[in-house]
Amino acid sequence: MKKKSTQRIAAWLLAAGMMAGTFAQPMAVYAESTASIAASDSTTGDSITADADVVIATPTPVPDTGTDTTATPVPTADSQTPQDPASTAAPETTPAPDAAEDTADDAADTDDTTDTTTTVTPADLQSCIALLAASQLSLDADSIEPDVREETLALSDEITETEPSTLQAVVNAAVYKAPADQTDIKVDVPAGNYTGTLVIPDATIVVKDASGNETNINYTNKNIILNMTGSTLTVPTDAAVGVSVFGSLTIRGGTIKAADGCTATRGVQVQLGSALTLDGTTISDFTYAGPGAGVYVKGTAAVDTNGQFDVALGENQEPLQNADNTYQFKKLQRENGNSMDTSFTMKGGTTITSCKSDGNGAALYVHNAALLTLESANFTNNNAGGFGGAVYLGTGVQTTIGDGVTFTGNHAAKDGGALYLANQYTLHVKADNILVQVPVTFNGGTFTDNSTDTYGGALAFDPAFDGIADNTIENVTFGQAETTTSDDENAEEETTLHGNYAALRGGAIAFNSNIKENTLLKCTFTGNTALRYAGAVYYPNTYGKTTEFNPVYTVDGCTFDRNSATYDVKNGDDAGGGAILMQVNPTDTPNTVQVASLYVKNSTFTGNTATGCGGAISTRREANRGNARIYLNMPPRCAA
Repeated sequence: MKKKSTQRIAAWLLAAGMMAGTFAQPMAVYAESTASIAASDSTTGDSITADADVVIATPTPVPDTGTDTTATPVPTADSQTPQDPASTAAPETTPAPDAAEDTADDAADTDDTTDTTTTVTPADLQSCIALLAASQLSLDADSIEPDVREETLALSDEITETEPSTLQAVVNAAVYKAPADQTDIKVDVPAGNYTGTLVIPDATIVVKDASGNETNINYTNKNIILNMTGSTLTVPTDAAVGVSVFGSLTIRGGTIKAADGCTATRGVQVQLGSALTLDGTTISDFTYAGPGAGVYVKGTAAVDTNGQFDVALGENQEPLQNADNTYQFKKLQRENGNSMDTSFTMKGGTTITSCKSDGNGAALYVHNAALLTLESANFTNNNAGGFGGAVYLGTGVQTTIGDGVTFTGNHAAKDGGALYLANQYTLHVKADNILVQVPVTFNGGTFTDNSTDTYGGALAFDPAFDGIADNTIENVTFGQAETTTSDDENAEEETTLHGNYAALRGGAIAFNSNIKENTLLKCTFTGNTALRYAGAVYYPNTYGKTTEFNPVYTVDGCTFDRNSATYDVKNGDDAGGGAILMQVNPTDTPNTVQVASLYVKNSTFTGNTATGCGGAISTRREANRGNARIYLNMPPRCAA
C-alpha cells in the first residue's frame, strides 16, 4: 500500500519574523401517594420531601519571469522596513522543525513506506512570496463547489492578498511551493505578529506574472496544517471574519484575537463541508451580533431538502416513512463525489475566551448536521445574550465531550450558562438508509463559576432534546471547592465554592420534559446554587391527557456537597431541593397513571440546603394529578 507523502513547508521568512450509597448527615425522608407533606426545617441539614410521587519531493522551482525576484526584500511581520536578504541565511531566532513531532506523524501512518519531510529554505519561500507580490492573483470560479461558490467569491480580495507581511501571503506561497500531488501541506509559520485575515479556500487561485505567464495555487482537496506556535493573528475592526475555512485546516498553537475596538467581527467560520482542527490555539476577544462570536460552524439540518440531506422519495414521489413514522433521508454529495460533512475538533488545550454574542453560543455555535469533538478545550469568560453562554449545539450535531474540557466563568441571559443542547432528535443516515439518532457523549468535563438568568447554570437542554449517548452523563464535575490559608500561622483555612448559578432552576443542570431516561454516573456537584428550585439538578416533567411518559432518572455514584436552593423570604419561601428537585406538572388529567421515578444509588449528600422543602431532594407538583417516587439504593428492577 503506497504511503501518502507529506511535505512540510518551513515558512521561515526572516530571522526575526513571524478538562457509598450514604448520606453524610441524617436525612428526613418523606414519601406519600396523594397528599402533600410539609418539610421540616430543611435549612439545618439534608432532607428529602415528596409532594408527588480531528515520494520525496524536490521543491518546485519558481517560474522564471525574466526578473530576479529572489533579491526582492521582504518586510517582517511587524513592520514594512525592508530587510537585508543576507540576514535570512541563518535564521538563528526561528526554531527548527520539531523532529519529535515529525516522528509522531510518521508513527501515526500505517503504510509500509517511510515518510520523509522536505524542507523549503527561507530563501526559497521568500522568492515565492516576492513572485506572488509582483503577480496578479484571481480565483478560478469553476474550481469552486456550487454550494460555497457565492461565499468564496465574496472573499476573493482576501484570498488573493499578496502583501508579503500578511499570513495569507505566507500560506498562499507555501501551497504554491508544494508539489502539485502533495495532499498534506505543513506550514511552519515564523513567530511574529500578523494583522489581517486568513481564508483557506477549496479552490484554485490563478497566478499571472508580469510576463503574462499563468500558474496555479491549488487548494482543492488539500489538508493545510499551520504551526502557529509563537504567532498571533490580529483581526482588524473592518473584517467580518478572521479565519474562514472552506477546505481542511489544522492550526497548531498560536493566537487569533480581535483588534481593540472590534464590535462586529467573528473569529472563525467553518463553512459547509469543511473541517477545522484547533490544537493548542487561543481565540479571544471577539464580539458579534449574531451567534458564535468565537467560532461558527455551518452545518445543514437533515430536514433541509436544499442542503446536506434530502428526503428519500418512493415510486409515487411520496416521502418514504419508517415504521415509527420518521422519514427516510438520503445523503447528498458534491459534484465531485466528496462528502459534504462538516467537522470541528478542539484539542491540546485550545481556549476560546472573552467572546461576546448578542445571540446564542458566544464562544462556539455549531449550526446543524455537523461532527463536533472536544478533546481538551477551555471555554472561559464568554457571554451570550441568548442560550449557551459558551457553546450552543444545534440540530443533529454529533458531539463528544472529553475529560479535558473545562467551562469557567461563562454566562447566558437565557438557558445554559455554559452549554446548551438543542434538538438532537434530528437523525443521520446510515448506508442502508435507516435513520438513527445523533448522540451527545459525555466522557467527563468540568463546569465552574458559570451562570444564567434562567435555567441551568452550567448545562441546559432544549425542550425537544432527547439524544444523550446511552442516556448517561458520566464523570462530569459541576462546581469545585477551593481551600486557602493566609500567611498568618494562626489563620484558619478558608473555603471558596466555585459552583454554578441559575437565577431560576437547576444551578448545575436543567433537564427537559422530553428526556424519558437519564443516568448521572460518578458525577460531582459542589457549591451550585439556584435562586428558586434545584440547587444542582432539575428534572421537569410536563405531560398531557394522552401522554405515555413515565420517565426514569438514576443518580449513581455521585457526590452532592454544599449545593443550595434559596429564595427571597419577602417573596415567599417556595424554594426546594438543595441538591435535586423532580417536578411533575400534568397539563390535564392523564388517561393512565403517569409516574416519574428517581433512583438514588451509591451517592453521598453533604451540607445541601434549601429555604423551602428538601435540603437534599424534593419533589414538586403544579397540580393534583402528578405522581413521583424516590427510591434510595434500589435498582429499578427491584422497585414496585
